[in-house]
Amino acid sequence: MELVVSLNRYLKDQKPMQANNQIIINNCEEMKNFAQNIASKISENSIFMLFGTLGVGKSFFARSLIQSLLDKKTEVPSPTFNLIYQYQNQHGKIKNIFHFDLYRLYQSKTENLNLYQELENIGLFSSINQGLVLIEWPEIAESLISNDSYKLYFEFNENDSRNDQINDQINENSRRIRLNHEFTKKFL
Repeated sequence: MELVVSLNRYLKDQKPMQANNQIIINNCEEMKNFAQNIASKISENSIFMLFGTLGVGKSFFARSLIQSLLDKKTEVPSPTFNLIYQYQNQHGKIKNIFHFDLYRLYQSKTENLNLYQELENIGLFSSINQGLVLIEWPEIAESLISNDSYKLYFEFNENDSRNDQINDQINENSRRIRLNHEFTKKFL
């Protein structure tokens, strides 16, 4: 049986949750708070795989997490067209942050005969163990990456009938984030 916990209750009570849990995010502020909480516990050389459909909040979460580790005013664009952005942090505990968005490769996966070479060319494999790695649309690379990664599955809350999408910002509809066991052990 899965336990569903609202983020506000989790942050207030700091109660441990069971594996395969879900967190309900009700708005942008809660997503930022969730990202800040994760940033406070994150360690170098972590890999976060962010799964979910378009407009569900993966980029917003990644941006909030990166800004929590750097300066909150740091511009953090989505790497959809560039495939990767790298950030260096001279003063924090995480020195390098790599933000990948594999959507374009995911969309062309049937045309791409040498996916491993493509991922190597954009620096995915060389970034692992060099800092924090955030990967949006990781489905095509999942089998090539360590099982030690933290997996977050972003979904529209099925109880919320207002599943509108807004460009690169989560709207005020609730989201559900399913978390893998490794994530709950480390961060919750």
